[in-house]
Amino acid sequence: MKKMMALIAALALAVSLTACGGHCKSCDQPVYKDGYCEYHYILNSAQDALFG
Repeated sequence: MKKMMALIAALALAVSLTACGGHCKSCDQPVYKDGYCEYHYILNSAQDALFG
């Protein structure tokens, strides 16, 4: 039981560390939405709107 709790705690720590410090999929800027920085998010949204 102690091993299971330690595994859960380690997994929770790993998830929390990766969730807070993400970078854009296209550059090194911090994530704004959907894995992109603000610039690339707007760029991709505009491309989706224009080209479907």
